[in-house]
Amino acid sequence: MSMPHHRFAIRPFVALLVFLAVEGGCGPNPNSPSSITGTWVGTIVSANLGTGSTQLTLVQSGSSITGTFANTFPGATSSASGQLTGTLNGSAFTAALAAPNGCIRTWTGTWSGRTLSGTIATTSGCATVDTGTFTLTLE
Repeated sequence: MSMPHHRFAIRPFVALLVFLAVEGGCGPNPNSPSSITGTWVGTIVSANLGTGSTQLTLVQSGSSITGTFANTFPGATSSASGQLTGTLNGSAFTAALAAPNGCIRTWTGTWSGRTLSGTIATTSGCATVDTGTFTLTLE
């Protein structure tokens, strides 16, 4: 008498269930946040002002971003700070940083987990034209 074939078909099915249960229990990678919300700190390099430090405090709602910024450069008597608004489309980050004096700088870059980096350009209301780069990490 031969054994029914259905007993052997159950083993791969059980193995698949065990694999899915173990994989599902791992959860998301804590080093790769699902939102850009948080405090970001790092370096800003300006063609006019040299290398300074920067901090962005961001809140993401859908693809919209709001928050604040503070940039400090060596030798400056105060930090430049203000409000920002922007968007996040996939990993593409764009923000307009508006200082109280009316100077707006556009930051365009890429978000990858705990890193945010890209370029800076003055767009309106600034006394001088400036370009630069930024590299930030999530605190």
